[in-house]
Amino acid sequence: MNNAGHLVGRISIADMTDEHWFKTINVNLISTFFCPRVVLPFMNTGWGGIINMSSLAAQNGGGNGATAYAASKGAIIAFTRVIKTENQGVV
Repeated sequence: MNNAGHLVGRISIADMTDEHWFKTINVNLISTFFCPRVVLPFMNTGWGGIINMSSLAAQNGGGNGATAYAASKGAIIAFTRVIKTENQGVV
């Protein structure tokens, strides 16, 4: 189960640094990538499942200053759909 997440901070796009963007993406999205990559080879036996937690911010934008957070959480939803598509019968 992937349940890592952190808003890091509320910063408007106009004021956002590259560091803030990448830190938020790393904490929320990149960390979500590693678990499925490690466990999928072991799931061919039909055992187990992958749960990726996202956020309502993926749907509603998360409010002012949450651009990086909302984008990272929306990407988790898309990433999870791709994992399922690529691994039909396994996940």
